[in-house]
Amino acid sequence: MPSNKHIDKILLALFGLALGFFIGIYNYTPFEFQKIVNIVINPSILITVLLAIYVTRILTPQNEKEKQEKLLLMEYFKDFQAQLHDRCGDILDLNSFDSISFNSHFKFLRTKLHSSLELAKKHNFINNNEINTNLEREITSIWEVLTDESHYNGSIKPEYKSKAEGHIIKIDELIFELISVINQH
Repeated sequence: MPSNKHIDKILLALFGLALGFFIGIYNYTPFEFQKIVNIVINPSILITVLLAIYVTRILTPQNEKEKQEKLLLMEYFKDFQAQLHDRCGDILDLNSFDSISFNSHFKFLRTKLHSSLELAKKHNFINNNEINTNLEREITSIWEVLTDESHYNGSIKPEYKSKAEGHIIKIDELIFELISVINQH
């Protein structure tokens, strides 16, 4: 793909060729043209050329950069979601857990979520809204449900396993809403 410098040169060359063609026809044709130049046409041509250069040099790269940032940020949230399902799925499937590794997994998940939310805020894709607060609350709720010793008797009780799965589903919904907010930005 040609760089912006080459695009400018190509546009200028095409404009020059078109202008030369029309001047050539104007001077060497059997048809008679009036020798009056319409003042209204010249500024409109100049404005059109300047707008074409502005769009190709300024707007397109800015839009492309913002689009790439959105896609990357959405991938961060999808990756968080996949990590959440993997790590919680392993714990819930085993029906028992090692508290040290469990705490480590959830510390990682909370940190990953927090850093992704902060990136989204830093780049003005989201602000401090209800979705952010609810996401952080839901991840903490899973941790609280599964680490409360009264819910644990050697294995995770089915009702608390179900509560944890409910929180995971709520997180999925909130991530979908968050991605929708980012897309609308």
